[in-house]
Amino acid sequence: MTKWGIIFFVILVIVLIAGFMFIIKNGLDFFNSDVSLSPMSAGSTEQIGDLIRVFSPPANAIIAPDKPLKLEGEARGNWYFEASFTYEIIGADDRELALGFVQADGDWMTENFVPFSEEITFEYPTAAEAVLILKNANPSGLPEHERSLEIPVKFNLETTVVKVYFGNRIADPGATDCNKTFAVERKVVKTPQIAQFALWELLKGPTPDEEANGYFTLINPGVKLLAITIDDKGNALTDFSAEIEETVGGSCRVAGIASQIQGTLLQFPTVKKVTIAVEGRTGDVLQP
Repeated sequence: MTKWGIIFFVILVIVLIAGFMFIIKNGLDFFNSDVSLSPMSAGSTEQIGDLIRVFSPPANAIIAPDKPLKLEGEARGNWYFEASFTYEIIGADDRELALGFVQADGDWMTENFVPFSEEITFEYPTAAEAVLILKNANPSGLPEHERSLEIPVKFNLETTVVKVYFGNRIADPGATDCNKTFAVERKVVKTPQIAQFALWELLKGPTPDEEANGYFTLINPGVKLLAITIDDKGNALTDFSAEIEETVGGSCRVAGIASQIQGTLLQFPTVKKVTIAVEGRTGDVLQP
């Protein structure tokens, strides 16, 4: 091999090694316009896979539970479709607190970064931690084109104590008085929707320790609270899913279910009367 041949060979080897190292460092997706998200810090001004950057909120931001969340950042034009992409907030208890769209603040028909901003309103959280998820618009519907950025956030929650009413086999041996219920205390988030939170605790049923002390519930498992409204005269209308009526049988059990719900709500001075509905019906619910 000639001198110039050796020099050319050495240069070629150096170029190949440099190219290989570049690919290892930057990922094969460098050659693909559909870049996946890199594992860089979420919710910072750092580049996230060169697709989306979030300036606010930062990761683990402390959020007021009763005020909108200010979302600001920028994303490549191909993160949007029809100038929008999806967001959702999921609580640590798997409750969906918010779901909606973020609009581009500019022309999205570009490969450049386009700013976005949104005030996100959400349901009052029941857990202190949640995650804000930003999902790219994916008109193809193909899973391989889905991208998302998850930003952990925390709510500044105060707690308070409410009473939840159950039957008790020790305090009322044989449970002969169907309307007789007894209070246990539960710690819940301090919120303007305190009556709703109390009913959620009621629907959970007694804890193992409470059961060991004789407490029981007559409400079927799986019952969901669909809605609760309290008017300015103190009339509380509670709407439950159909499971509350399944196989209840007997006037005593029906009376006990009503007593548990009424006792839990009447502890609040804003509630004077309780009406129970089942999926919107009020006239013939909880019949024995």
